[in-house]
Amino acid sequence: MPSRRSTTRWTLYRFSTERIFRGIVWGTSHLPLGLLRFITRVIFLSYWPFVGRVRAALYANAAIIHPELPARELRRLARLCLSSYLRGAAEFWHYSAHYDPQAIREPESDMEFLKAGGYILLSAHVGNWELGGLNLIRSGISFVVVSQPEEDPYVERQRQEARARFGIPTLLIEEGEGILFKVRQHLEGGNNIILLADRAFAQDFIPVKFFDIEAAFLKTPFMLSQWLQRPIIPMFFIKEPSGKYRGCPGARLTPDAPERMAQAYAGELEKILRRFPYQWYNFFDYARYCRSLLS
Repeated sequence: MPSRRSTTRWTLYRFSTERIFRGIVWGTSHLPLGLLRFITRVIFLSYWPFVGRVRAALYANAAIIHPELPARELRRLARLCLSSYLRGAAEFWHYSAHYDPQAIREPESDMEFLKAGGYILLSAHVGNWELGGLNLIRSGISFVVVSQPEEDPYVERQRQEARARFGIPTLLIEEGEGILFKVRQHLEGGNNIILLADRAFAQDFIPVKFFDIEAAFLKTPFMLSQWLQRPIIPMFFIKEPSGKYRGCPGARLTPDAPERMAQAYAGELEKILRRFPYQWYNFFDYARYCRSLLS
């Protein structure tokens, strides 16, 4: 029986299906990148007028980051967010088949220490986290992805196969799997682990102050850090205006009470979102979802 996690819907419209993904995987493997970028632009222009709920959600999410902006600017950020996501998705699937190191710039700060392993790399639905994983592996930094399963099994299988081509194993967070002990084995064996923390569940959340709202982040990574005494490195992989990608590590979080670590992580996420507000890819009303967990 599927767990509550694996049946959680994170989108207002169902587009991550086998039928659609077969076309995405084939097209991004066989078509040149320039043509793919053009196609994503056409898809965006065709899609945007008919997804009022997504527009409203992205507008509300942009207002979390920049409540001071006028409505016109928030609408612009909402448009940029969806356009940027579609282009980034095409680039990930293309580079997973035809990796190009020229698309990657040097990280904002040294990441050589990560080669020793044993760190919890904590990202969010910001930038191109999947492409960031490919870059870390190419840089000699090994890690395991700990992720929520996709709604569609075909989509999940394609994601895992894309990671596996670069030697990236995946652990799915499923109830009753002993995930904590599997993670400990990887950390003690010299791997890093990477999770996304900005989406939580009724059974797994920790309250934080995030900008001016009460938010709910995933509790598991902070519990892991405290339990295993492993530091957390906030890690984001951002597309810059140049069109290239860059790793942006945040300040190291030493093991502490989960509540304090979660709040410190929220501060690191705020910093990157202030710089790149249109690269926060939550296609639902984030504040409303958090309220439903916290109430």
